[in-house]
Amino acid sequence: MMKNLVKKIKGFFKRMNEKVNTKRLLIAFVLTLAVGCIALSLGNYALKSEDSAVFTVSSGTEYQVMEYENNVLMVNNEGMSLVDKEGTTLWNVPLPITSPMVFIEDEYILLIDARGKTAHLYKGEKEVTFALTENEILTACLNKKGTFALVTSETGYKGMVAVYSKKGEE
Repeated sequence: MMKNLVKKIKGFFKRMNEKVNTKRLLIAFVLTLAVGCIALSLGNYALKSEDSAVFTVSSGTEYQVMEYENNVLMVNNEGMSLVDKEGTTLWNVPLPITSPMVFIEDEYILLIDARGKTAHLYKGEKEVTFALTENEILTACLNKKGTFALVTSETGYKGMVAVYSKKGEE
């Protein structure tokens, strides 16, 4: 009788273990399928940094994608668009830029032309200010109040930093 009880207990645990493995397999399959569907619907995806990603959609257009006010900000060399979670375009700002770089802090968006000479500060779709530099912009940073700094190339130096107010004052 004891042998029978031990067999039943072993059988019970074996069946429980099989059920758990089946559940894990099913969950892994569903997650893999979901990730695959998302990848197919969005195109190629490669992580660029902690806060942004680069997507190439089926048309071959590459976008830098970032979160902005709980929506998706899409930026490329033709401008930027804000798209909600349902895929509806909330606004579009056409702005030809050779090599766009985007910086976001709270409600402000700083769009610069890396290796170019222009920087645009936006609050949503409205341009707050514009800066034109004498030398190429290497990088930039932005704070929550809309103040931004541009790092530009400078002959004889590694670079020069200029700080701008949200009014465009250097």
